[in-house]
Amino acid sequence: MENQEQSQHKSTTYHSFEELAKIAHENEEEIIAYIKKKALKATLEAIQPLLDKLEEAAQQQKKAANQNPTISYENQLQKLQANALDKMKIQEQRIQARMQTLQNRMSKH
Repeated sequence: MENQEQSQHKSTTYHSFEELAKIAHENEEEIIAYIKKKALKATLEAIQPLLDKLEEAAQQQKKAANQNPTISYENQLQKLQANALDKMKIQEQRIQARMQTLQNRMSKH
């Protein structure tokens, strides 16, 4: 008797599964669309803080760009040349100081 009840229960469960499978198959496109909608919503909620930070960073960068006007090519070139000349002068001064030190040592001996 108990065995018969179990087989009926299995049969009922199997039958319910068939019905669910049939319903799922008939409404497959709607189910997929629903899942996609839920997944998209969850993803957007998850990345919203990152999007906010990105937007804030873009606004700050835009502000900074407006405050610092772009330097023309000629101005950039002049600045680079001036920096190079300054570095060369510093190197020349160091070399002169070394030469002076060397000459002082040579004159003492």
